[in-house]
Amino acid sequence: MWLTLHDISDSWYTLTMSKEEKKPQMNKSLTIILAVSVFCLIGIIVYASNWEMVAATNWSERIGERLDLLSGWVQVQEEQKAAAGEDPADWPVYTADIAYMSRSFPAIMKIADADGDYLDVPLISQSDVGYQTGCELVSAAMVLQFYGMEITPADIYEVIDKRSKYMVNDRYGIHPNEFFIGDPRSAQAFGCYVSPLTRAMNRLVDESLLAVNVTGSDLSFLTDTYIKNDIPVVIWATINMSEPKDGASWQLENGSTFTWIAGEHCLVLVGEDSDYYYFNDPNHAGEVVGYEKAIVEERYEALGKQAMILSR
Repeated sequence: MWLTLHDISDSWYTLTMSKEEKKPQMNKSLTIILAVSVFCLIGIIVYASNWEMVAATNWSERIGERLDLLSGWVQVQEEQKAAAGEDPADWPVYTADIAYMSRSFPAIMKIADADGDYLDVPLISQSDVGYQTGCELVSAAMVLQFYGMEITPADIYEVIDKRSKYMVNDRYGIHPNEFFIGDPRSAQAFGCYVSPLTRAMNRLVDESLLAVNVTGSDLSFLTDTYIKNDIPVVIWATINMSEPKDGASWQLENGSTFTWIAGEHCLVLVGEDSDYYYFNDPNHAGEVVGYEKAIVEERYEALGKQAMILSR
């Protein structure tokens, strides 16, 4: 490589710089080194103060939880595509969009401790019964079985008011607070809101039980009034407490427009502690799961604070 006269001049200038001329550069370098050292020291202090928690963390379990959340995120995307009538063959293969996930996922989701203080409601998952969009039916079956009834999600689907499609004669659509919409075995079904599920449960119970619509109640009221008295509560929120999105829209017979909330989900509230509400979640097989309280309250409110109990 040939050196130019300019290169030689710069090198000679650097070698012949006085101490005073070198001082600003040295000060800048020392400042950077000091800043990096301070950040490292802070990191060491934080780690040292939390080392017991870090050491006790089951990182395999935490990774598994995040994979479950990612699976739920993909499910929400597919529901939105299905609700919009798009061909599944045209759906993209989703990858983890970290920015979206950080906005959409709960701050913390945890698998409940096996010895936790939760209502002992039988666990049924949608995958157990092949109901891709039947979370309402599965949740109701869990509550009925808690009261000793041998009722399956299929039994509830048999008696619930239902329609196979959300449109009537291609002129207007129906409201999910009137009917269960679609086939729960299909990913392109919708489900229902609280009223048709309440009516269906009352068709199955005897005179000693009554399904009661307690929509509008705050979660703190539900836990104080029902959970603490061994009464599980069916509530509506979203899958994995992810951010609700607008789904398909249609005009109702009265002329108003209804918009389905993509990611709508029904689950059974079985307990709480200072930080989490705990659920039998039809989307999680064989385990009670906890979601951070603040985000559950947001999702519950977004779905209209819908809730239902069985009363003796």
